[in-house]
Amino acid sequence: MQKAAENVALDKDDELPAIIPENITLAGGHKAWKITIPGNRPLATVAYEDGLIFVGGGYGSYEFYALNAETGKLAWMFKTGDKNDDGWYMWGGNAEHNK
Repeated sequence: MQKAAENVALDKDDELPAIIPENITLAGGHKAWKITIPGNRPLATVAYEDGLIFVGGGYGSYEFYALNAETGKLAWMFKTGDKNDDGWYMWGGNAEHNK
């Protein structure tokens, strides 16, 4: 289990990807941000907890990302180590693999 931390990748040899949030204005003048996840893969539904948005890198990827919900900036990411369909879940800032 990995405790959420600022700018941490699980594998010390991995670098955090350059995920740069783009500020946008939605209909009605609402401010938001959008990002592009590396790999251009279809994404699953995101999750939110304690100011972070969690999303996998898409089908067939090994990456799992935590983004600051307010700014869109990458808080942390890690590589899951496998591409199985068992899934990951979050609670209290922890990531756990559902084996």
